[in-house]
Amino acid sequence: TCAGLSSGLLPSASSVSFYLAHCRLSLLPFCWPRLISSGGAARPCTWVLREAPNGSHFVPEETGHAPNTSGIIIYRFGAPLYFANATIFEEEVVKLVTQAATPVKWFVLDAEAMVDIDPTGVETLQQVLPWLPNAV
Repeated sequence: TCAGLSSGLLPSASSVSFYLAHCRLSLLPFCWPRLISSGGAARPCTWVLREAPNGSHFVPEETGHAPNTSGIIIYRFGAPLYFANATIFEEEVVKLVTQAATPVKWFVLDAEAMVDIDPTGVETLQQVLPWLPNAV
């Protein structure tokens, strides 16, 4: 058995590849698709937080459902940022900014669910973050 798995501890998403590398590699073709699709991290839920009509709080709406009319985009990415979803992140950020109904003055990234970022995620952030000031 793998270290940590027999102790009853559940591995984090970032340690799955470590465990797979030190376990039976013959299981990789069978387990990997389930690991990627089971948690939904490859296709995370994303939201844009919109100001409530009375202005007292923000309400999450699925990305792309309501036009932005306030000049501020608060984007919540609901998963760790890694190789399987980095393209989704980049495409949605670009789409939100370029297709906004009014010019975007502020873009806020709610990264609460980004508890882990792999090298592909870092590379994506390094591409998107410098682009934002030029786009807004």
